[in-house]
Amino acid sequence: MIVRLLALALLLPVLFLAHDRIPLSGVPQQPDANPPRWGANSASWHRIVAGPLPGLWADQAILEIFNIYNVAKDKPSTERPQWWHLLSYQLHRALTLDPRFRDAYRLTEGLLAYEPGFSLDAVDILEHNARDAESGEYLLVASFLAHQDLHDDARAIRLASMAASKEDTSLLAAGFAARLIQRGKGCAAAIAFLQQRKRLLPEKYAGGIEKKIERLKQDPACNPEPAADMPETQAMPPSWLRGEASQS
Repeated sequence: MIVRLLALALLLPVLFLAHDRIPLSGVPQQPDANPPRWGANSASWHRIVAGPLPGLWADQAILEIFNIYNVAKDKPSTERPQWWHLLSYQLHRALTLDPRFRDAYRLTEGLLAYEPGFSLDAVDILEHNARDAESGEYLLVASFLAHQDLHDDARAIRLASMAASKEDTSLLAAGFAARLIQRGKGCAAAIAFLQQRKRLLPEKYAGGIEKKIERLKQDPACNPEPAADMPETQAMPPSWLRGEASQS
């Protein structure tokens, strides 16, 4: 990534030419009331701009995400959606240009997935890039979100099936999804799942998932349920729990 960043510095003149469509890294300005949304032609536009160096532009998108988040994280709830639309746009952009960019998958979960109102964006991003994702763990996250937040069990099962096609989650996805989607275990199983995901995220980006856990705990529908273990997830190989691909 260092080499890519050095090359990116050499491309600053090009970045300035594209400034109207792709903001430069730095302190982001207050977004408009209607911030840009990822549309049908967005991927084609960014691929054209990136030319033969898509990885460099993917790095620039990640830098932009960090800058946006550092400003947005302390904004009041009334202003957060505008900033998170910007985050969503840059995550789309990063994975369009580098579909194997692991940091972009992690940030999609850590910053976008658990922000109220943005679960659908996160699921769309993760599912769209399912074929190129090297690990199935984020497809399991998308499966969880589809069930818990979108209430779309058909999509949750489809995403779990995609996770089953990945080497590192092939032995886990069926049992994991079966327990997660089981109606009688929904709330307690969801909290257990989120607590495990929290341990895998960098502390700096775990605020969203912690708030999600607290919202579930305060939900009256959760209170009658005893704490649920999740044997399928507790039995996951240590390499999976560390967020690494299985070597088997």
